[in-house]
Amino acid sequence: MRQLALEVPDSRARALRAVVSLLITLGASFLSLLFHVGLLLMGEEGDEALEKITAVVTTVGFLSGYGSRVYFLMWFHRVVRQLQAQGAGIGLTPGGAVWMWLIPFVNFVKPFTLMKDVAEKAGGARFAASLHLGLWWGVQLLFYAVDTVKRVLVKVVWKENGAPWDAACVLGILMALVVVLLTLSYVRVVRELQARMDRRRAALEAGNEPVPEDEAVAA
Repeated sequence: MRQLALEVPDSRARALRAVVSLLITLGASFLSLLFHVGLLLMGEEGDEALEKITAVVTTVGFLSGYGSRVYFLMWFHRVVRQLQAQGAGIGLTPGGAVWMWLIPFVNFVKPFTLMKDVAEKAGGARFAASLHLGLWWGVQLLFYAVDTVKRVLVKVVWKENGAPWDAACVLGILMALVVVLLTLSYVRVVRELQARMDRRRAALEAGNEPVPEDEAVAA
């Protein structure tokens, strides 16, 4: 099993790509937050150039957000594959685990339980608790809620007459703030979990069996 586990490529490169893309999203969302605040303070007669820059930055954040999701799921796939090869599977194939993030309604709950299982398999219950995954997923659900409200307002309520200036700015501020918080939480989870996966990999390369920290302490 040790040889099989080592044959599975590690997830460090994918973790790096995920974190970099998340940081790009974070930067764009933070700028979007500041620019929307500026637009709100200046009112409808504000700087047209600032309005255009805000639109560009928001678009960059939107596109990088999708890229971040792809890179994150690629990393998650590799983590699940490694754990499976190490005899610490979570009851789903790597592909099946990724699909749980994409299926409507299922992705409101299942990703949280999967991430909790992965964290416990990688480092034990104490490590999983230290990640505060409940808070992380709570922000994710908040994002889903704000994004749904935004879509309803844009496509239904404001479809005919356009969005009121103040309301559009406030919605932009709220959306950017939630994305900033969500991105920060994702960066922390990826970094902490990847560090634990690196420890398990190092143990295997040293000829030892990887043991979750909780079990190591108990022993």
